Amino acid sequence: MKKINDRLGINADSDELDWILMNSTYQILFYDEKQSTAPSDIPKESFMERLCARNRGFRPVALREQMRIRAGERYVPYIYNILYEKNPEPIQFDNYEFQLFDSFDKMFQKLVEKEKDTGLSRMSSGYAWDWKSKRAPDIPDIQIEGTKIWWNQQTKGWLHNPSANQEMGSIYTLSGLDLNYTAVVIGPELYYDLDDNTIKIDKSNFFDNKLKTSTTEEELKRFILNTYGCLLTRGILGTYVYVCDSNLRNYLQKYIPTL
Repeated sequence: MKKINDRLGINADSDELDWILMNSTYQILFYDEKQSTAPSDIPKESFMERLCARNRGFRPVALREQMRIRAGERYVPYIYNILYEKNPEPIQFDNYEFQLFDSFDKMFQKLVEKEKDTGLSRMSSGYAWDWKSKRAPDIPDIQIEGTKIWWNQQTKGWLHNPSANQEMGSIYTLSGLDLNYTAVVIGPELYYDLDDNTIKIDKSNFFDNKLKTSTTEEELKRFILNTYGCLLTRGILGTYVYVCDSNLRNYLQKYIPTL
């Protein structure tokens, strides 16, 4: 980013939005604050302030419908209402496989079947396990119920790798990509506190150190919840969910059919 700012002759703290506004007359921009998963993302306040300050006839349009996920327009807000504990009324989604599993192996086998039937069926999770295989490729990064799993071994072209359905994708791999079926593992960095009856974060089980050390507790929780919100809205035909924390799994059972 610094190199581009230097090339454009602008302030070092300028970002992609500044580049676009400087080098174009008209813009059509899509912004979704729910998909902000790191401090480097442009905050909504800054986004709106800069657009309005340019006096370019800024006209916001709210997109309230989506035609990507077969579950329909209620699915995306439902996911975020669950994660942010808005106490939504449980919804059954027709023609969409939305299931919570109490067995990781059952979910994994279901995903393998979907990969054979439709393709583009992958596992994903937040950064709840250290990426050990970066340093030692033969060491598994994740073990769940005795199953050994590696983080995605590549980023570019990962979806088309025949062995990718055996690996765990991260938000950095799946951001902006669509799958037919997504199996989301909610890792131990999130847990449900029975004393306060709320979702909390466990920093000791979160391994994005740059993000962890540059945010407050409240900011980090928001970024983690948004990460899972993004992952839970990647599946066009279905979304499967496994939760490491049993109390959090019990909380989600109120909203997601259990298999």
